[in-house]
Amino acid sequence: MRVAGDAYVEQAVADMGSVARAFLERLHRDEVIDARGEAALHLRRLREFARLHGAPLDEMQSYRENITGWRAIARLAGSVIETTQAG
Repeated sequence: MRVAGDAYVEQAVADMGSVARAFLERLHRDEVIDARGEAALHLRRLREFARLHGAPLDEMQSYRENITGWRAIARLAGSVIETTQAG
């Protein structure tokens, strides 16, 4: 399924990925006070945005390019990111 405004949605998810990556870098430098809470916030924002725009994250290049970071954030948040296998 393709989403109206695909370029906008892709860019927004890419921007969220950049912010999430910066969070992980701050975490690595021990500059984060509430890692679990902040991770949950990043994940909630991503999921809510995807839901509001009907964006299938697994199909989005901007999401797939940052999947390792999103999985790390999900683990920190105590959540799980499920992806579908193409095959």
